[in-house]
Amino acid sequence: MKYNMIDVGQRIKEERLKNGYKRQDDLCDELHIGRNTLSAWENGKANIELGDLIKLCELFNCEVGYLLCEYDTPYRVQSDISEQTQLSTKAIENIMKSRDNHKKLFGNCKNSLDVLLSSDDFIKMLERVEEYRILKSSNVDKNMIDAKAFALYKDFINIIDNM
Repeated sequence: MKYNMIDVGQRIKEERLKNGYKRQDDLCDELHIGRNTLSAWENGKANIELGDLIKLCELFNCEVGYLLCEYDTPYRVQSDISEQTQLSTKAIENIMKSRDNHKKLFGNCKNSLDVLLSSDDFIKMLERVEEYRILKSSNVDKNMIDAKAFALYKDFINIIDNM
């Protein structure tokens, strides 16, 4: 596979900055490389040795394919989930955080997020959310909008109560 080293270099630079390495020298010290080497990578003028690529992945908490711009999320599984569900990277990250936080709070008990998303009532609630959004954007009576909001709230509480 042929890689666009300019895109790869841009991805490395973005990740360097996102991960708190404001100056190139900061990352160079971590990788034990010269500043010219990092500059050449970021400008797409030099190939990266596999060992250095792996070190970058460890520092940036991502997979090699992400740094090589094969996909746009740090992990391939996130990319696959995003492609299949049309969820944003942020939504997937929030789901992952929810899963991790759930384990911290509840141990090995039922996963609340799974129960919520698996509920037939959840789909009904999403349909009501859309109805509410349409109503809210139209010029209807405020009482009707409030009634829809209350019904939506009631649906959500019903799902929670049945968990």
